[in-house]
Amino acid sequence: MKLFDRNKLKVRSLSERESKSGLSILIDHSSKPPYINKKELSQLEQVASSIKKSRKGNAPVVFAFGAHAVKNGLSNIIIRMMEEDYIQHILANEAFVIHDWELAFQGKTEEDVKKYVNEGQFGLWDETGLCLNSAIKLGAVSWKNDR
Repeated sequence: MKLFDRNKLKVRSLSERESKSGLSILIDHSSKPPYINKKELSQLEQVASSIKKSRKGNAPVVFAFGAHAVKNGLSNIIIRMMEEDYIQHILANEAFVIHDWELAFQGKTEEDVKKYVNEGQFGLWDETGLCLNSAIKLGAVSWKNDR
């Protein structure tokens, strides 16, 4: 199989990208919660009860989730749960990291997948790739030096 020519990629500045979500998606932890149907409320109460029970027993809580947590504005809720010692560790996928970083960097995130795939531009944003890969490299060097 022939490799594609990476020199033909058009990596563009993140500031040029149309983003579907901005800081307005962030939910204030002190705001009134939205309506939740009985089944979902019961599930949420079970999760909360398990977290409280674990913390009472001094067991750590690992909170695992994907990008939809940040894309649905839950970053402040997660941060607050960490600050109040309900969560000791978070486990998230790369898409979460990208959305979280982009919100912090430029106050918006979430490219239009269909549009940018059709244009051959999906995921080809300079600052996202450069900064996240630099952070990974720095972390790897730090980890190696700590050994």
